Amino acid sequence: MRIFIAGASGTLGRPVVAQLLSRGHDVTGLSHSERGRAAVERAGAKGIIGDALDRTGLMQIVADAHPDVVVHLLTALPPAGAYRAADLVATNRLRTEGTANLIDAAVAAGARRIVAESFVGVYGEAAFTTPSAEDIVLPPVSRGPARDATLAMRASEDRLLAAKRSGSIEAVALRIGLLYGPGVPTTALHLSQSGCGRPCAA
Repeated sequence: MRIFIAGASGTLGRPVVAQLLSRGHDVTGLSHSERGRAAVERAGAKGIIGDALDRTGLMQIVADAHPDVVVHLLTALPPAGAYRAADLVATNRLRTEGTANLIDAAVAAGARRIVAESFVGVYGEAAFTTPSAEDIVLPPVSRGPARDATLAMRASEDRLLAAKRSGSIEAVALRIGLLYGPGVPTTALHLSQSGCGRPCAA
């Protein structure tokens, strides 16, 4: 299967690329930098440099890849993690404008499915005491430092749902939790600050 991954050199993109290659898929990975492209190539996939906010350029890049499936893992988070609203501004754009561009590029290229990273923060300040279905009505977004990020995630999911309902493409949003462990920059940073270093993570 031909799979196009936007955000292939990121924290989530790297293991996804590795897993797909191990299953024999033909993987093309989009990165925003030469360093990211090189990392994708070292993993064994085809690396492409591009900008998901450049609609025209992205349309051509995805068309050239002829993907069966497009995977949206685009973020622009600081290596140390996002602790302020300002740390999420670039990622919010990727979840709004970038999602719209990537869906349109996937449809135009004839892909049958797009799978996109979402986040449990889409629920906002929902207080769950029992497991909840993903189709529950989400609570209103309250004011606060996470407001714009929550709205951006919901906008991304809304665009995916609209594409699915239109019948133009299968669309899936994965509400992922926090990431930690080997290969996650925030984990490595916290270990180094604690004085453990790499041996303590074993």
